[in-house]
Amino acid sequence: MARYRHKSEEDLVWNGIRRTITRTFDMAIADARERALNDMLAAAWEDYTVALKRSAVLELEAKYRSFADAVVKDIVVPLEISRADLAEG
Repeated sequence: MARYRHKSEEDLVWNGIRRTITRTFDMAIADARERALNDMLAAAWEDYTVALKRSAVLELEAKYRSFADAVVKDIVVPLEISRADLAEG
């Protein structure tokens, strides 16, 4: 059974710092994600509705898959690397 541990003032201050950094980072990621998806999904929807008018049903187009793959490779992976640099510094 887990037991509650009374936290010191230093623990509480650290938790506040950690929470602020984490939430600030998460908010920046969420904002960037929303902006990227807003453009990408709007363009994909346009392509999809045009295709439907031609009686064609599209799968995920290569350009959107390539873009998503590039974001992961060029943005997410470097973030992981920079996180490792922060841990060392």
